Amino acid sequence: MGAQTSRVPLPDHAVPWYRTKLPPDVSAALHRTSDALAWRQTLCFLGMLLAWFTAALYFHSTGHQGLCVVFVLLYGMQANFLINAMHELGHGHVFRTKWLNGFFCRTVSFLGWLHPDMFFSSHLRHHRYTQNHPYDQENPQPVALTMRGFLGFGFLNVRGCYDILEQTVRAALGIYPTKHLWWTPAWEEVCSY
Repeated sequence: MGAQTSRVPLPDHAVPWYRTKLPPDVSAALHRTSDALAWRQTLCFLGMLLAWFTAALYFHSTGHQGLCVVFVLLYGMQANFLINAMHELGHGHVFRTKWLNGFFCRTVSFLGWLHPDMFFSSHLRHHRYTQNHPYDQENPQPVALTMRGFLGFGFLNVRGCYDILEQTVRAALGIYPTKHLWWTPAWEEVCSY
């Protein structure tokens, strides 16, 4: 895995998972990785992010504030998906070459102000006990979806900027709970040992 994770063994709580049976060749095909395809996808994603950023700076410097706002919004909407890139790269299923997954996991984590080590300390538990409270509290349910929440988080997330800065400073200073990814203090404590 690209990010270091907690070395404390997970509690042994049996969950009666249903596993879909797949022929070995189908499973292998679904899990096949390619450095060439991963390079193309990763460089296109990061290139588009750089293009939106550059265009926003250009239009700001030339006085075209309307176009600057358009490219800032495009940049922000795409940057919101950096956590998804960190997630897949951290699992090690993007590049065939292991160190490339780790390198780009750290790169996109840095660009998104994300802490991959903290994330994966929770995420391992999440995959082992998905939605089985209290052993998985990464995505508390139920979630009340509202239009205001959707627009406020996905399109113009001013509060999120402040939250990420606060979480980063708290983690850098060793102040817990950091509120990383808006986890509860109890869940952060479980994931920190």
